[in-house]
Amino acid sequence: MAYKTDGSSHRNGVANEGDVVKILNNNRHAAEKLFPVLEGKTFMAQKKGGTRQKSDANITADGDIQLEVSIKRKTSAKTGSFDWVNTGTAYAHNRGMFPHIHDVEKEVKSIRKLNSVGDRKIHKERIRREYNEASSKGLDGLTTSFLRNFLQEYFINPYSDIDGVVVADKKSGSLYNFDFRDHPAVRLLQKGYDPYLINAGKSATSRKIIFRKEGLEDEEHGLRIRLVTNNGIGAWLGCNEGRKNKNQNSSPVFKIQQDAVHKLLESTNAIVVKTGA
Repeated sequence: MAYKTDGSSHRNGVANEGDVVKILNNNRHAAEKLFPVLEGKTFMAQKKGGTRQKSDANITADGDIQLEVSIKRKTSAKTGSFDWVNTGTAYAHNRGMFPHIHDVEKEVKSIRKLNSVGDRKIHKERIRREYNEASSKGLDGLTTSFLRNFLQEYFINPYSDIDGVVVADKKSGSLYNFDFRDHPAVRLLQKGYDPYLINAGKSATSRKIIFRKEGLEDEEHGLRIRLVTNNGIGAWLGCNEGRKNKNQNSSPVFKIQQDAVHKLLESTNAIVVKTGA
């Protein structure tokens, strides 16, 4: 699977948040079906800014009703993935656990001092290979204890106050809404299952997350952890100078991605409404 690392996924997601807010405000049938608590009430949805919060929009309604909504964009729920977590903080706070990445970072700092973009660009593929190897070693070194604490802090806790996760499926023109607490991985962690990583693909910077409990079969629900650079190797090396709308810096980040979105929607009994958008 090919992953975007140039920031475009985030930009596309932001544009989609505004589209979903417009639908909620202009299509009462859709809003009331997705959020039954709104039925018969006066309400307004508003887009929220910022990247540090999981709520992309809020809905205010009669009776002091306040709903916080996370919005996920998909071209099709049957293909691709979306991000649950994108954090540089988790890496920065645990930097000592990743000496191989730290070595690459030092090399990148040296290369960025080169005056010529062309001179820096020469090192791009080599640094990409070195980073991929370092990331793979870092992921292989993650313990079950680290994973459990990471998922609790960056996956479960931030979404605990979300009233609905809305997935916009562009291909089918549908909106889905489900309760984050119904995510199978959340339920398994609450039941004492332990998270483990398996390398089930060709990506050195990515691992599937499975859930294991003694005496029971392992379970896998489409979660994937990645240890990547947020804006790509070119930006990390300072090779994007003079390129309009391109990021000029990059740094290591952890991501939690959701694969098999259609299966997640089925398992959470997501509400679905056709909007044609």
